[in-house]
Amino acid sequence: MRAILIDNEVQARDSLKILLAALCSDVRVVGEAEGKSGGSEILLKNRCDVVFLDVWLNDGDGFDLVPLITKLNARIIFVSADNKLAVKAFRANAIDYLLKPVDPSELFRAVDKVRHILEQEHFVKMSSLISGMSSSCQRHKKITLQCRKSIQIIDIDDIIRVEASHNKTLFHLNSREPVQSSSPLMDYENVLKGTGFFKPANNHLVNFSYIKSFSTSGEGCLVMKDGFSIPVTERHKTTLLEYLESHCLKCQ
Repeated sequence: MRAILIDNEVQARDSLKILLAALCSDVRVVGEAEGKSGGSEILLKNRCDVVFLDVWLNDGDGFDLVPLITKLNARIIFVSADNKLAVKAFRANAIDYLLKPVDPSELFRAVDKVRHILEQEHFVKMSSLISGMSSSCQRHKKITLQCRKSIQIIDIDDIIRVEASHNKTLFHLNSREPVQSSSPLMDYENVLKGTGFFKPANNHLVNFSYIKSFSTSGEGCLVMKDGFSIPVTERHKTTLLEYLESHCLKCQ
């Protein structure tokens, strides 16, 4: 996490840097300034994630820098000896308002708020990227899976069945070991729609090409070519029979 400190007191900036180094090892100070003009220059020259901003600077009001900081998509944590401007700070969408001398535990919590926001934004960007990649790959019969530490690209034709596993999804493949995605099953229903998959039960999507048999007695049971059996609920039984009717040749 990249940080900029804007405070007219050198001692205050030095103290904050010491606390950040001790409590938040992922925070790197990339610039500092003592006033509005210097702060504007530093902000425009250095990309940052969070700005620690004093209310009163040596050449004016720290709030004057809020529009620029917001435009640069950085978060603001106010650090001030004045306890009367917290409401104004939060109206300016500040993440937190810390009073001098800074309490270490409050500083840690404020930084953790920023960290959480950045993680959420990263997740949204990755989800959008994965969605775009999946749409593109679908034309080429491939799909991207967001896993815990990687993005896996697999052939759709290689998927035997897709199984819900808690809030994750397990892809059972014909050519290798199963792959677990960190996304829930529902995220893949529309992606795989129209590519030969259908849903015989709430916790499964199956590839029509890998169906071995379907027992219609009792509750009904679908047997896949990998030997796995899937009980078919009454609600899905009719849908499955209609699917088989429309996709299989049969003697008249």
